[in-house]
Amino acid sequence: MKIDYNDLVFKEKIKQAGSSHVYSGEYKGQEVAIKLFDIIHPHSSLHRLYGVFNICLIEYDNLLKVREKCTEMNYALQEPIGVTRNPQGIDILISKLVKDDNGSLSNELKDAKNTIDKNFISQLQNILYSLAEKKIYHMHLEDQRNILVHVNSGIHPVIIDFQSMNETYYPWLKITKHFGMDSARKRYFRRINRMLKSLEENLN
Repeated sequence: MKIDYNDLVFKEKIKQAGSSHVYSGEYKGQEVAIKLFDIIHPHSSLHRLYGVFNICLIEYDNLLKVREKCTEMNYALQEPIGVTRNPQGIDILISKLVKDDNGSLSNELKDAKNTIDKNFISQLQNILYSLAEKKIYHMHLEDQRNILVHVNSGIHPVIIDFQSMNETYYPWLKITKHFGMDSARKRYFRRINRMLKSLEENLN
């Protein structure tokens, strides 16, 4: 959904990644996360070579597709609200802000390992395997930045940032798959199983 940039209220910066900046804010009274994408990305020429022209729209469309295919798991998936562009021409993705029951922002898993338990890891495994059953492979989970630890009557995982889903925005997989060397599914399971094993070891 295209929204009016003037309806956004920016608050504090939450996160800065390689090609984006995320702020907390409001959209028509609703608390939201506002993600601004850099105009010039260091790999922009490579992206154009593989037909990737707007990573903001790719991420938004991927989020819509995932939630449509996985309605029973929407509680554990980032909720997109819309897209817009600021006066400087920067693309912006707006999604629902994930907050804990005490009103604070939910932490990324990499910063909240001391709060998780076996039940959390089991929930996370079930969610990631269920996504794979529907042929949805989030290709950027291993560093644990795109998994939030949501504290709300217990602790629960919330998966965000489906920009790198399947082969979308992951162009070299097209080459390796063509030569029979790899696939999104193989790489997905290799990465998430390694991550899950690391989380389990961290509990011991």
